[in-house]
Amino acid sequence: MDIKSFGTTDNNKIRNAEEKLGIAFPADYKEFLLCTNGGTNIDYAMSFTVNELNDQIVVDSLFGIELDENIDVVSNSQMFAFDMLPDSILVGDSIQHGFIVLICMGADKGVYYWDHSYTYEISNDEGNMYWIAESFADFLALLK
Repeated sequence: MDIKSFGTTDNNKIRNAEEKLGIAFPADYKEFLLCTNGGTNIDYAMSFTVNELNDQIVVDSLFGIELDENIDVVSNSQMFAFDMLPDSILVGDSIQHGFIVLICMGADKGVYYWDHSYTYEISNDEGNMYWIAESFADFLALLK
């Protein structure tokens, strides 16, 4: 994975973020935060495929904790909370102006691409969330 890490975080900061958002993060996402605390895409070489869109989505940043609001999980998730599904957080963004969403529990648990800005013609108010992976670890494994 070609990511320039934002550093590391600790379990206390992760617990504080979970409390602020009212969501328990999955263990694989916590492990990612502990190791990298998110990061930016080096040379925009990191991407994943959304089959439904028949396109490669290029990752801009994977968000961390207690960072600048543009790259912070809590700030981004709170800013868009009114548009988001229950039990979900924003964990990253793309150069296509969409978001990477992690639904942390429930029947829809997994990682999705949210075409928030309706970049793709098939996206509309009724459908602009596209499944990527069953877990955050599976999502990381898909990154090219």
